[in-house]
Amino acid sequence: MSSNNNGNEACLLLRFPKELLVAVTSYLANSDIKRLRGANRAIRDIVPLRLQRVFLSANPLNIQVFRAIADHDDFRKNVTEIVWDDARLVDADYEVGQGLIRAGERPNEDCPEWFKIGRRAALMWRFDVVEDGWNGNTIPEDVMSLDDCWQYYRELLLGQNEVLNSDSDVEALQYGLQRFPSLKCITLTPAAHGVYIGNPLYQTPMLRAFPDTFAYPIPRGWPGDEERTSSPPLYRWNDNDGFKMTYGDGCTLEEYKNIWRGFRVVLRTLSQHNQHSVSEFVMAIHHRRTGMNCHIFDQPCQEYVDFASLLSRPGFRRLDLALYTGAQEEDEWPAFRTGLFRDALSAATDLEHFSLSSNMDIDVHGCPGGLGDLEGMVAEEAFPISVLPVKRWPHLQHFGITGFLVLQSELVALLQAMSFLLRSVEVSYRAFFEEDCGYTQLLVSLRDNLSWRERAPKQRPRLHIKLSREYFVNQGRYVSVDRAANKFIYDVLGEAPNPFGSEVYSYNPVEGLGAVDRSHLAPSFEVPYALNGVNTKELVQYQAYY
Repeated sequence: MSSNNNGNEACLLLRFPKELLVAVTSYLANSDIKRLRGANRAIRDIVPLRLQRVFLSANPLNIQVFRAIADHDDFRKNVTEIVWDDARLVDADYEVGQGLIRAGERPNEDCPEWFKIGRRAALMWRFDVVEDGWNGNTIPEDVMSLDDCWQYYRELLLGQNEVLNSDSDVEALQYGLQRFPSLKCITLTPAAHGVYIGNPLYQTPMLRAFPDTFAYPIPRGWPGDEERTSSPPLYRWNDNDGFKMTYGDGCTLEEYKNIWRGFRVVLRTLSQHNQHSVSEFVMAIHHRRTGMNCHIFDQPCQEYVDFASLLSRPGFRRLDLALYTGAQEEDEWPAFRTGLFRDALSAATDLEHFSLSSNMDIDVHGCPGGLGDLEGMVAEEAFPISVLPVKRWPHLQHFGITGFLVLQSELVALLQAMSFLLRSVEVSYRAFFEEDCGYTQLLVSLRDNLSWRERAPKQRPRLHIKLSREYFVNQGRYVSVDRAANKFIYDVLGEAPNPFGSEVYSYNPVEGLGAVDRSHLAPSFEVPYALNGVNTKELVQYQAYY
């Protein structure tokens, strides 16, 4: 279609009735709608631009676009969600991650060694290159040069430091709360950049503006990166010295807390400007083992007060809470036994959707990573699931708990106590404390001990189960047992097989019984589950979420 078309010039699309054209284009991505509107003035007058989501981060371009939408009399009225990208660009040693916590000094003109290492690591990860070259993969020659990458990245750092020093992103959020009358959800994510360079999970203005072959160290946001062999240490919220063992003597307590700056400033802003209409708070970690420091529940602190304030608002309906729990199980989960966690959740009496995840690494054998097996553990090391006040949530429709070691008997009892309105349950990446308890026995217990099968089909909770897929984590792979599990639970004739087989302690599905491989990087990808898996190179070119 020629760019010279004007409002008086016809095109094939304009032959469709206006209503049909609007209906068809409603299925297009915003980026496609923008190109279509730019190609023809008449179409621009017919096809509206959808701007329901806006982005914020410590980046001047993101802030500029955010404010432009907030100032537009039409666009601002349709915004229902703000996505806060909390993955700041690193500006120091890539492994130590000092760039996560402080706005550095003015970057040097010359490319530093940490950037060279981080950029090369990102390229090798992106193109599946190994040092000895045994797999035959190489880094393409047309990638932007190291010097050009650094100069582009350096400008990004300068802009980021300016934002962090002025809090202009926080000021923009305050402005947006006043200007977006339909706003209902704030999403906080450390994963906007995605797993591979050139494939962001969120199409923020900053990320969309990157040159096609730009390569850089991808920021991972909060601690708990899935690429590490062990989880980084977790320090207490009011510990003035412990964190220095990891982040150095020059690191202050405030800088350590600002690893989770997005969580802090978003909730503080919502608390200070309480005339907003936000009823949903989503921490979108996209299958990463990370989250907010759980030590905010040790004792009252500003972050806890702001968190509890949001949950206690009338009409607050959704909470997706991702917590970095460290090794809490070794001390019997002290942060969750103070009463603060339960008190905050108990105040959310209008809650309809609740999801809780931890960074605990549950392997394919159902064992928490690093423990080897459960021998020698005591029951108190299982997550105290009774701290979840489900009887205070009479409107709950979705319940999810991911990445925890729990007592299976307590989990089943908790589900039994939930509202009749419950329509979906997620129990993913789970380990069970009791001997001879696995997913096989869980499905049997849900089928036989709950009354779900007696409900009308549309009133039955749908079960969601995701399992670890070792050796394929770089492709975002996981095993989904959703369809097979629901078929087993709700089969009236009792002929549907248990997808986990007959061994009561099994954590692995049986091939050919309905489990499938999926990927959170490529939502349309699906292949039948096979124990040894299938390597699928096409997942490297995955589809962005938004």
